[in-house]
Order: sequence, then structure tokens, then C-alpha cells
Amino acid sequence: ILDVLKANYSHATFFVVGPNAEKYPDTLKAISAAGCEIGNHTFNHKDLTTLSSEEVEEQVDKVNRTVKKATGENTTVIRPPYGAYNDDVLGNLTEPVILWDLDTEDWESRNAQKIVDKVLDSVKDGDIILMHDIHKTTESHANAGLFCISFCADEMAQH
Repeated sequence: ILDVLKANYSHATFFVVGPNAEKYPDTLKAISAAGCEIGNHTFNHKDLTTLSSEEVEEQVDKVNRTVKKATGENTTVIRPPYGAYNDDVLGNLTEPVILWDLDTEDWESRNAQKIVDKVLDSVKDGDIILMHDIHKTTESHANAGLFCISFCADEMAQH
């Protein structure tokens, strides 16, 4: 993904959860070195609206410490799991909350062509596209994402 982004003069934000951040520090370093942004997606992907203030802080801080240890940089934004937040949650966050404009629903369809079709039928310049890397079909999702990055970059270059 990083190679395709670079080839298309593009960047992305990668929202990471704690266990993956701990398991793949070299990937975090590569993301950072590529000039991409690393966002916080909480440690255990829990619905923050169901947690106490202390639990919210712990979910966020554990990821921040892990990313900082791997890259020397802090996370810059946060995407609450499920897009769920309220005033109490916002009161415990220091990073801006970033959601999405286009949900590929890759977690539901797990079909690369459906993902590509949904993106290309709906995407607009500046949209934030939500994709996941948590399923066994991740490789086909990644290929769909790579195609979408290349296609969108080509379209933007023509305008």
C-alpha cells in the first residue's frame, strides 16, 4: 500500500489498534517514514461511549505510547471504534476526531469488486474512505484499495 501511495504522490492515514501496533513496530516506522499519518483507533477497539473516563484515557494512551515508542512521533488524530463518541468521550480526547465520508463496508461484503464499485461510484475529491485490514480476505481488500488509490490519483491528475 505504501508503494502505491508513493507512486501516486499520495498519502493516507492509518488508524491502528494496540495489539497490531505492538506486533508490527516496523510497519509503524515505514508508515511514518513514508510521510503518512498514524491515527489512534484505541487499544482494544471498544465502544468508548460505554467506558469510564479512566478507561477511555487508558485505551488511547496505550496506543499513543506504543506508536511513540516505535516512531518517535505521537498519533495525530483518533477514530473512535464504530464512529461512536459523545461529549464525555470528547472531553477525554486531546486529538481531533476523524470519521469517514465513504464506508466501503468491506467488513460485511468481503468482496474486492464490490469494494471497488462502491468507491468508484461514490467517491469525491477529499473524501475519507474507510477500509479495514482485519479479515482473511485482507489481500483482496488491499488489492481493491490499491486499485482505488491508483484510479482516483489518475482521475485527479486529469482534472
